[in-house]
Amino acid sequence: MAKKKKGLVAAFKRQHFLRSADSEFFYVGFSDVYELFNFDALDVSILRCYTLSMIKEARAKSFSVGFLDPEVMTLSTICDDKSYVVDYVTRAFGKYAKKKCIMFAHNPENHWILIAIVPEWHKVLFLDSYRSSPRNHAMLKDVIDEAFLSYCSAYGMPHKKLTYVTKFPCHQQGCTQECGFYTAHHMRLALGLLNVERAEQFEVLTTSLKRPVLEDIREQISWFIMSEIVDKNGEFYCKRQSTSAVANITAPRLHFLEWSDAYRPSFVQFGNIARLRHLGNLHFLVYGDDFVCNLASLMLLQRFKVIDCLMITLLYPPEIDDYQYLMDAMTVLPEFTILHLVVIANGHAFGASSFHVLRMCTSIRKLVLKFSAHSNFEAPTACSSGCICDQSSNWKTEELIFNRLQEIQIKELRGSEHEFSFVKRLFSWATALKQVTVTFSSAVTESKMELMQMFQSISRPGICMKF
Repeated sequence: MAKKKKGLVAAFKRQHFLRSADSEFFYVGFSDVYELFNFDALDVSILRCYTLSMIKEARAKSFSVGFLDPEVMTLSTICDDKSYVVDYVTRAFGKYAKKKCIMFAHNPENHWILIAIVPEWHKVLFLDSYRSSPRNHAMLKDVIDEAFLSYCSAYGMPHKKLTYVTKFPCHQQGCTQECGFYTAHHMRLALGLLNVERAEQFEVLTTSLKRPVLEDIREQISWFIMSEIVDKNGEFYCKRQSTSAVANITAPRLHFLEWSDAYRPSFVQFGNIARLRHLGNLHFLVYGDDFVCNLASLMLLQRFKVIDCLMITLLYPPEIDDYQYLMDAMTVLPEFTILHLVVIANGHAFGASSFHVLRMCTSIRKLVLKFSAHSNFEAPTACSSGCICDQSSNWKTEELIFNRLQEIQIKELRGSEHEFSFVKRLFSWATALKQVTVTFSSAVTESKMELMQMFQSISRPGICMKF
């Protein structure tokens, strides 16, 4: 049975929200549309829809105004990645240098307000529909101030401090959840800034909005969703949503990403994940029919430049004679300091593939090397004589220098000849090694003491061995 759709996918271009990717996506849940129809609290996706409708209208009518992405300008995003938002606003000042006004919906925590920046007046107006509630705008002010200073410095302009009018008179709501509607209405009213010479000439009533006004806003957003997102001829229609799901992942607080499915850039878009520290577990087939089987993991690796920890699994099929070596397709890795390398060798020599990975990350400080196997794999059975797995022996003679690697953890060691040969080479490469922790597979019983003595024989003074 086909899965029931829970929402819509909207596609937008770089020029719409000044984002870094050529095209991005966001999700509009049916539950968010339900809240729109019930005049309830509006999700950021609905405010993005309204902002896009204003962008489209401003472009058609040549309004001298620029708009920012409300998702980027929320307080939560600023707290999670302030430098990213500062850079975003700096680019906006440059892009909209000839515009009279820059505006955006801002959420300072469970409440929407409109921010209107008028650079030529050096003023920032806050249109808050619930002014009686105290708010701390220090973080947002810092972002705008830093961005404006960077913009002025980059363009050689004299820098004059911005004035913040945080209690600008505007429509006031009652004890309702309609702040999103008020923000949308204030955004339209703020177009009046384009026709005056001073902020004092711009006036907005302070009464509450009548139901017909709220209904007009609801109708405008609904019409936009139907004509621009649902309609196949709409500017923000996502062509792939009828056949394939599209995920736009924006998680400013995300630290750990475990990817276990195929990665296709056409269907998965990463937004702000600047705090990502751990990426795993990326599987690579060492031998196979074609490098395409590793393409998903390779493309995901290319998406990240710098992380703290990377986890890679090298998988050997039980029989590899009729397959080709696939590791040469891996040519670059992100910058990281901790590597988790899982080897499922199925009795094959794994030195060449592991060496291929390690030669691209000689600046690591910690290595976790795990020898994994199926639960019914009782002994490290050697592969057949003449197997192609050991044809590439460069790892046995070439040198690597890990002058920052101080800690190695070896897990599930079974004591095979292939394992010990590789670990011996690893010790010789790790010139700054200080600590080694070894845990044995549960299958290792009587030979454990012998293996411990073998490790002591390849150790050297200054290395703390733990078993």
